Amino acid sequence: YNIEALDKEIHLTVTVRFSQKELQNFQLFYFDVRGSAEPIRMLLYFKKIDFSDVRWTVDQWHRLRKSFQLTDVPALRVDRMTLYGRNNIMRFLGVELDMAGTTSCDYYFCDNMSEFLSSSFDTIMRWRYYDQALVNNYKNKITDHYIPVFLRKMEQFLKDCKVDGISRPWFLGQKMTWADILFGYILMELQQVFGPSIKLRNFKFCCSFFDRFILIPIIERYMFHRHPTVW
Repeated sequence: YNIEALDKEIHLTVTVRFSQKELQNFQLFYFDVRGSAEPIRMLLYFKKIDFSDVRWTVDQWHRLRKSFQLTDVPALRVDRMTLYGRNNIMRFLGVELDMAGTTSCDYYFCDNMSEFLSSSFDTIMRWRYYDQALVNNYKNKITDHYIPVFLRKMEQFLKDCKVDGISRPWFLGQKMTWADILFGYILMELQQVFGPSIKLRNFKFCCSFFDRFILIPIIERYMFHRHPTVW
């Protein structure tokens, strides 16, 4: 198959956009932590979408979970529709808010990249749910193995991410996608949780991506104004 021709043939030229009513009725449900909801908060803020940031305690979640059809949080309620799960929500928002590229191949790329990023990040961060006696040993394995492996893979990808020999600032070129937001958040979280031990400066392209991301004015404003979380 001629992928380029095929992509043009099934090019998605019409994208559903939120109505004004929907834009006024965003509610994000999660716990009072950064976790899986933070890149969603960041994406909504980046696109200047007002939303209610509803944060539960664990006890509140146990009482309220029966009111949700599915129990995969975070959950985003848009008017009368409820979306569940970090990647599902970000994928939906990415398409609706014009942050998923312009072609079907772009859409696929964002999906594929987000699956890799999420799988790697969830493996790295699972120590938060371990018994305290196991935490220290697992955290050593994270900084010595899991994080370097993840960063090496992303470093090679970013190194190869070029057009006519010129590196692209974001995954798909000059315009950010929701997958860029997810990767930027992950780098910020790794830096915040593990600090210098992740040796980000040893990964030139990841480091450049990180520096570009945190210096975006609206991301800077988000980090300054975001409501504090427990962690």
